[in-house]
Amino acid sequence: MQKDAEKRQTARRAVLWGGDLHYGDYDFRCQIWDVSLGGAKVRIDVPLAIGSEVKITLGRYGKFKGHVAWRNDKEMGLKFEGDPQVIRDIFGENTVKLGLDKKSGTVKTVLTK
Repeated sequence: MQKDAEKRQTARRAVLWGGDLHYGDYDFRCQIWDVSLGGAKVRIDVPLAIGSEVKITLGRYGKFKGHVAWRNDKEMGLKFEGDPQVIRDIFGENTVKLGLDKKSGTVKTVLTK
């Protein structure tokens, strides 16, 4: 059986960012614990069902459409909609700095407010 990290198609980076999760007419503050070109792990106290369509605001990078791919007590995995290349372009030069691109070397955890 493949490990989760082996199944992923994009590199994932541990971060600690504040974010806003938009679900229907509701907005919730959340913490982003990791990010990739394909999605994010989010900590939030609101139990959304798997498959729920959401938008998440990732600071200066803007809003990303996606859906809840998995969840447990207070965490959920979001899968971004769209082409990872478009998301790579949105992250711009930070794609390499965050270690989300194959060109990157050593990667550090990024902490921001």
